[in-house]
Amino acid sequence: MNKSKIIAKPKSQGKKSPPVHNTFGERKNQILMKNITYLLIILFSITGCCRDQIVASYKLSENDKNLIPFEQDSTLSYISQQDISFSAKAQQRKLEIIEERIGADSCDLWAIDELKSSIFINTFELEFEFILSRGFQEDQLILSMKRLFKNGTHQDYQIVNSEGSNFFNPDLFTNIEINGFHFNDVLIFNTELTSSINRVIYSPENGIEYIDFDDGRYLKLDR
Repeated sequence: MNKSKIIAKPKSQGKKSPPVHNTFGERKNQILMKNITYLLIILFSITGCCRDQIVASYKLSENDKNLIPFEQDSTLSYISQQDISFSAKAQQRKLEIIEERIGADSCDLWAIDELKSSIFINTFELEFEFILSRGFQEDQLILSMKRLFKNGTHQDYQIVNSEGSNFFNPDLFTNIEINGFHFNDVLIFNTELTSSINRVIYSPENGIEYIDFDDGRYLKLDR
């Protein structure tokens, strides 16, 4: 019996398929390069227009600085209406230079001197900050007081007779008598906001001289 032979057919020699290009990867790279180009254009348009420069400086003179007390940290004492003494801490005055931009799209800056110090009366948790800065007009000074609270808020105090502004002039110094105490050449600060304090008597030499509460209490600097 003849065995049939199985003849294997040769595999067809078809044409090789062309290599498949990674078109998705190429498109991704092209998009990435375009984005980088756009970012560089934006970056150069922002930084290339101009550089920040100070065009005017508003400096405090040495005489101006005398309106803010405490050339070093100090310990103070205040006496109440019950003749009880309370300690307080005065913080050394510090000068900062504040830079303000003239316009939103401007590279021109104003450099403004700002001098600060503060007093903290421990038992009452009363903290007041005094701020002096130069105005934009010649010889214009801005003297303000803030009562600071633990939660980060504050109340603004203005000089009495300054018409609600913080602009200082020597004519605002006055003499006053409160509860039998006489104060000469002082500034009187108050606030238009609801407060337990009627007024604060301030002197450039000692800071807060007297705090007048609305319920008849007071604190007077012991000196």
